[in-house]
Amino acid sequence: MISKKKSPDHTSQEAVSLDSLRKFLDQVEGFFFRIQFDKRSKSYSFPFITENAEALYGLTLEYLQDNAHVISDLVHVDDRKPVLDAIYKSMKTSTPWIQQFRFLLPSGAHGWVKIQATPEKLSENVTSWHGYATDITEMKNIQLELLSVKDRFEFALEGSEIGVWDWDIENDEVYYSDKSLEFLEIPRDSLLLSDSTWTDKVHPDDKQMYFDDMNAYFEGRTKYYSGQHRVFSSSGAYKWIQDRGKAVEWDENGKPSRMIGTHVDITAMKEYEEDILNKNKLIESHNGRLKNFALIVSHNLRTHAGNLKTILQLIDDAESPEEKKELARYLYDISDGLSGTISNLNDIASSNRNLSDKPKLILLREYIDKTINTLKAQISEKDVIILCDIPNDIQITYNAAYLESILFNLISNAVKYSDSSRQSIVKINAEMTSINDLLLSVEDNGLGLDLNANGGKLFGLYKTFHRNEDAKGLGLFMTKNQIEDMGDEISVSSVKGEGSIFSVLFKNKLP
Repeated sequence: MISKKKSPDHTSQEAVSLDSLRKFLDQVEGFFFRIQFDKRSKSYSFPFITENAEALYGLTLEYLQDNAHVISDLVHVDDRKPVLDAIYKSMKTSTPWIQQFRFLLPSGAHGWVKIQATPEKLSENVTSWHGYATDITEMKNIQLELLSVKDRFEFALEGSEIGVWDWDIENDEVYYSDKSLEFLEIPRDSLLLSDSTWTDKVHPDDKQMYFDDMNAYFEGRTKYYSGQHRVFSSSGAYKWIQDRGKAVEWDENGKPSRMIGTHVDITAMKEYEEDILNKNKLIESHNGRLKNFALIVSHNLRTHAGNLKTILQLIDDAESPEEKKELARYLYDISDGLSGTISNLNDIASSNRNLSDKPKLILLREYIDKTINTLKAQISEKDVIILCDIPNDIQITYNAAYLESILFNLISNAVKYSDSSRQSIVKINAEMTSINDLLLSVEDNGLGLDLNANGGKLFGLYKTFHRNEDAKGLGLFMTKNQIEDMGDEISVSSVKGEGSIFSVLFKNKLP
């Protein structure tokens, strides 16, 4: 028997890879953790937490392990019950624990944190969660600041910054206070004042809404007239106006003949709301990229580890030294693939921790060939023929980690779900659909899917459709997120028992 001891070079490579992994994990804004709950002792423990938790929050693994009341000690007193309830629900239903709550650290620091963790039942009494914690204190402070601005705005309404209008509907004559005319930046003696004095200044995009709000009041569908719209001032700027009014006189037919109302300039508030919305979109986008980053780490590195395990098992079962030597060559391909994945993720972590900031010009065929080499063991084991009809010179501008992950998931799925009753063939093709767009397709003659039954769930998180013990329901979910994050599209056609075609439209990615 050949010894299974790792060579010094292999051990050194593994140590470098693990060191790189630790480095990029410590670059992210937040920390990864693993928490366990034992129903017998009703206690929590932290078997794992990334080192940057100490730099960010002063939390050490020793502190977390030695503190039996760590949850109650770290969670704000008003949030403890909701947190414990959420953990219990996640444990009972085997659904992710996703929650926002306030924290209070031993150092006295406090704020808000968002937890995203997936449960795993280790035994009848022990449940473990693998997750990621990110600080959302800034976002919460922004929300509180917006409320403060709203309070200040309501106080301002009680002061003098309010325009008043009085509309004689029958004669179409309107009195505008100086403040209302100031909003329009027109002098009082420059024109005859009428309804059109204001209406003609309403932004074209808001005019229909302006009339709809007024008609809703006239038709009795609202208790008073109220609306927000933009008006064009003499200086050329549009201002946002909160417009309110109510009838004070009626004609013999019961229709309003006179209305009185107010104008308030809410431009500053609208601009602030827009700023907050943009910031929230940035936060949501950032959280989405962090989610993809975590999925790449957990899914792709787990797959590489599975490849290593498969090859080592095949080497162990080999009957001749020649066969062992042939299989051992696969280890270099898998090692190169693992190193490439870690290198790409390390680039991401060091470039402002943004998964889509740094697209680069990539030879598509080169990445496909790297993926095929990484999957040689599975391809050989499943006896799959790979046919790739993509020229060597096709380039696309893309995020390297995303492209590696997308190709790996699509091709590995085509291999994994091959049909053992016939010769399995996977065809990989690409065609230009326009001067800047490229359509990549991965076609197989494998097990296929019933899209009528499962099409709506195909790209869902934790959704699996074949009884494969390795299936975790992460691959297609992650692939779709990554493709859409780059502004592209993925589609599928499939017939159960005949095979599937997954197509990715890379939009505006050709140089």
